[in-house]
Amino acid sequence: MSPSEPALSDQVPDLTSAEFQALLADEVASLDAEVLPTYRRCQVPPVRMEHRWEFDGRQVGAPVWVVARDGPVVLGYDEVEEEWGIGRVLGAVADGGVVDDWGTFGERLRWTLLRFPDPAAYVRRTAG
Repeated sequence: MSPSEPALSDQVPDLTSAEFQALLADEVASLDAEVLPTYRRCQVPPVRMEHRWEFDGRQVGAPVWVVARDGPVVLGYDEVEEEWGIGRVLGAVADGGVVDDWGTFGERLRWTLLRFPDPAAYVRRTAG
């Protein structure tokens, strides 16, 4: 692999589509009335994309399952961190696409939905 090619993490085996669907179904079943409407309004069919960043002078990447979208902002599951997070896409939500500005908020879908699509707005709401 050349330094310019992204490298997916080999530390964690990739989730199969069936494994991810089961994980997502469990998380959605646990959602409460505070966040379920946001999920339902923004959900998209799960798509396996990639978050990329620079590490030690080379591009590396990690798989992210995108499950919701609000404009350019997406919500997904980071397979390496095993956490839900928020990022941005500049194009279509499609297999093999790239998610930028990625950040995670914990192991529960609910925790990220509380902050979706604007984590700063959540902080402003809860700060006072």
